[in-house]
Amino acid sequence: MQRTSCKKLPPCGFIDFFNEWPEHRRDRTYEAALTACFDACNGRKPASAARTV
Repeated sequence: MQRTSCKKLPPCGFIDFFNEWPEHRRDRTYEAALTACFDACNGRKPASAARTV
C-alpha cells in the first residue's frame, strides 16, 4: 500500500485508498472514515467533515 498525504487528495480520492486497506485492519475507525468519504463524495456532508474522522 502506498503512503498518501491526506491534504493532497479530495475525499473521493480516498475511496480507492480505503479499498486497498488490508482486510485484517478494517475496524470501526476504518468504517467511519470510509463512510465519511462516501458522504462527502455524495454531497451529504462537507469534505471538511471527512477530514476530521
